[in-house]
Amino acid sequence: MKTIAAIILATIFLSIALLHVYWVFGGKWGLNSAMPNTMKEQVMIVSRRSWFKIATLIVALGLFLMAYIFLIQAGVAKSPVVYRYVEYATYAVCGIFLLRAIGDFKYCGFFKSIKEGDFARSDTKYFSPLCLFISILTLVVIYL
Repeated sequence: MKTIAAIILATIFLSIALLHVYWVFGGKWGLNSAMPNTMKEQVMIVSRRSWFKIATLIVALGLFLMAYIFLIQAGVAKSPVVYRYVEYATYAVCGIFLLRAIGDFKYCGFFKSIKEGDFARSDTKYFSPLCLFISILTLVVIYL
């Protein structure tokens, strides 16, 4: 069960990382629903600027790292560090995505106050449930 959960998580993180790489290279699919409306106009204006691409690339690299962590947990990849640090990283991933599912109480998460717009609807239907699913599946990896 732990192996299956870890492979599912690695696949999720790899898919999301590749979507971010797509955005770095100018892709537009999904970008409208990926951020709150208050930020969208600003980001669309500056999306061609290098800092936006660098920030998106950093997010993609973090997601690739999370995929790698779960490939190690599944036994598919070898850890270059002491396994204890991989366990700590797994706990961190669980916490990060649980906090993201709860949200910031304004723009994102199950307890957001702004519920209108493309992002808010996508967050309610897809992003927050996915973050909660990632947290729960990470707990399966940790405790099984």
